[in-house]
Amino acid sequence: MRLRNIFRKRHDDKSASIVYRVPEDSIEHPTLTTHSPKLPDDIIYELFEAAALVYPPRALVMMPASAQALAHTHTLLGWIILTHICRRWRAIGFSATLAHIWARVVCLSWKPSVAMELSQRARGYPVTIDLTRFNGIIRPGSYELLPLEDWAFRNISNVDVLIAPGTIFLNHLNRHKAILPALREIQFGRTLSGLPVPIEWEAPGLRSARLNMAFLPNHMAQGLRELHLRVHADRMRLTALRDYLRLCSLLEVLDVNVTGEWSRHEGRPDDWLPLDYLNQAKIVVNADQAAVDVWKPVIGPAHLTFSLVFASDKSVLPCSRILLDACAREMDSQHYDTMEVCMLGNCTGRSDLRLRLSSSSSPSPTSCELLFPTDEIMRATVLSLLPPFIPTAFSHIRNLTLDALLRDMVHAAQESFCALGRALTGVENLELRGMDYRSAATHVHTLRQTRHAPVLPALQTIRISDVHLPEMRDGSELEMMETREWWDMITIALTTRKESELGALGRLVLSGTWAGKDGWSGREDSEGREEIKANALASELVDGRVWIE
Repeated sequence: MRLRNIFRKRHDDKSASIVYRVPEDSIEHPTLTTHSPKLPDDIIYELFEAAALVYPPRALVMMPASAQALAHTHTLLGWIILTHICRRWRAIGFSATLAHIWARVVCLSWKPSVAMELSQRARGYPVTIDLTRFNGIIRPGSYELLPLEDWAFRNISNVDVLIAPGTIFLNHLNRHKAILPALREIQFGRTLSGLPVPIEWEAPGLRSARLNMAFLPNHMAQGLRELHLRVHADRMRLTALRDYLRLCSLLEVLDVNVTGEWSRHEGRPDDWLPLDYLNQAKIVVNADQAAVDVWKPVIGPAHLTFSLVFASDKSVLPCSRILLDACAREMDSQHYDTMEVCMLGNCTGRSDLRLRLSSSSSPSPTSCELLFPTDEIMRATVLSLLPPFIPTAFSHIRNLTLDALLRDMVHAAQESFCALGRALTGVENLELRGMDYRSAATHVHTLRQTRHAPVLPALQTIRISDVHLPEMRDGSELEMMETREWWDMITIALTTRKESELGALGRLVLSGTWAGKDGWSGREDSEGREEIKANALASELVDGRVWIE
């Protein structure tokens, strides 16, 4: 929720319009009939800090027509509206403690006078120069800077973030052989493909860059710690991309977005691309082979947060084997103890599948995530493809979460789930989350397969949460039958496991929000739980469900 909705009603230091969302114990109650709620100063500081991140002023990136249309609304100001609540909030907002958040918004207005005032509030902090609004402005025959650009150029030595500089601005930097000692981040606008002019100025402290079909000079690349790069494969050679990434040997964060794929005739050297300091990487492609071409040569550290996204309009489906092969090294880690499989979307056509491996105990963040579109056929096979790609990780997985799997995936992929379950020999905790009641029961029912190679042989806890129950029917008989069948499927699976060498389940947990209470028989539900307890099918049954209609 936007903070302007929370603090919509303004008041001065004697009025009291904000009476909601205030902790009761923080409200002072004077003897008079009126009272003035006061948040502690440290809480107000926190609100300013948070608002500066999630609710920036829209005016920073608006073109003149849009800005004029919204000139009398708070949406232009973003978090700055907090300074209009009362004098106390205004004083806190203008304090030296929050000077750094003013440094980010000095380009709020086209007027240099406003930039000067806001930079004074920044109290000497290096400022952010955002020239996005000047992109696309045609200035035929003119090589002069616009007023705000001129102000930015004259204060360039105190700029730490430079966003969307245009050709004329960059030419001025080149002409003066400028040195930008405070610059740590540069972002070139997405409308620019390639650098508008060669870079002939210096930024010895540059650590972060956002580039679109462009490379910074080699000496700048060698100091980068963070790189966000957009690439069109038909307009950039793969070897050029790899050579540039090799220059960025100190990278800690890498984000590459590739459109298209390289020709089969493109040279693909076999040499590796070591990035020893990398701790976070994200690769976005719309062609599966591009993922292999970009990421396969990269050698990163063992502890890495990695994400591979296949982004398309779902009219093109990737080959899941190719995607798995592209990041097999990142997936097959002994540090992982948790696996999550989630369907994003609730339709039975094409939906995105997210596969995530992570560590719940590692001191440093370590994970590998794949997100790609699937159809019914892919969903029926993708789980069974995993074992050959991650033989090391499988034996270390202790927690398995299946989230919002579609009904078509459940019935068409039972063998696929069984193959996955047999490979996950160390899983102790299974969570079935966000499914309809039949899907959840079917997954549990699959656990009855205990002969030869059992499914999830080390399983101790089953958690079923956030279940969607059947819609309400006119007659109670159908509701009773569906409820009874659901518990029968659970009971059969747990009975089979108890009578086998696997033994009784440790815990059966029912939790989260269960929607559709009117379509569920309370009596049959109670009897089902009692049967689990009476037959000792689980050492403990925990019912923490929250029922909603």
